[in-house]
Amino acid sequence: MARIRTVKPDLWHSEDLADVSLEARLTFIGLITQADDDGRMKGSPRRIKGKVFPYDSFTPGQVDGWLTELADQGLIVRFEHSGSEYIELPTWHKHQKINRKTDSALPSHSDPDSVITHGALTEDSLPEGKGREGIKEGKGVEGNGQERARVREVAGRKITDEEHRLAFTLITAFGQLAQQRFTPENWIEQVVPCLRAHPELTETDHLAIVRSTLAAPWWEGAPTPSVVYSKVSTFERALAGWRGGGPVKAPDRANEIAEMARQAEIEERQAA
Repeated sequence: MARIRTVKPDLWHSEDLADVSLEARLTFIGLITQADDDGRMKGSPRRIKGKVFPYDSFTPGQVDGWLTELADQGLIVRFEHSGSEYIELPTWHKHQKINRKTDSALPSHSDPDSVITHGALTEDSLPEGKGREGIKEGKGVEGNGQERARVREVAGRKITDEEHRLAFTLITAFGQLAQQRFTPENWIEQVVPCLRAHPELTETDHLAIVRSTLAAPWWEGAPTPSVVYSKVSTFERALAGWRGGGPVKAPDRANEIAEMARQAEIEERQAA
């Protein structure tokens, strides 16, 4: 049963929430009010529509889209367990103070039999001392319909928390800049070797390399993270292109796409 919950004032300053539609933000607040004491709830779009928007003419399909927006930003995790759909808020216990907590009767996304269908795992969504390895079959939002639980090793070497955090951040940023949806966890194994090959590069450097590559004319078709991170040699090419053009000033988030277009126009004029 839903209980009174806390919505903090700094919610409105969340950059992750700022990147979703107004309807998705309202949906997120609604989910907070409907979650149990562990931040979980049954998660079919039809059910969420009935709980959060009972008097509105929105369709379950629209609600599904808003839930996907939230999952792609890591604000919720959507998963299936024994054929039923569920939602979990991964940072629930950081923001909610629960008095006389009642343990959840619902499964967690970290249970061995749970299959994540939207939204990759973040550092905050993994319970302490626990985790899952390998690949689970899921609906996914990209590629071949498989979505990974957190990848633990690359080339026989354990992925550190900082490597995972940075790789997750870079793929999320790539998707925002390319105006596409990518599941970060599906790209961890490609990104981490590139990070290890150049430990001197900062997060700001990597973001600049991504922007520089997306603005360059040498790739064709819809951009995916593979134009930078498919393998180390590909990353070296992107790195060389960035260094050849000099440091790239990181613009404000709201102006990043416009900045990319301006850079592409400048390069086109120089080529002419």
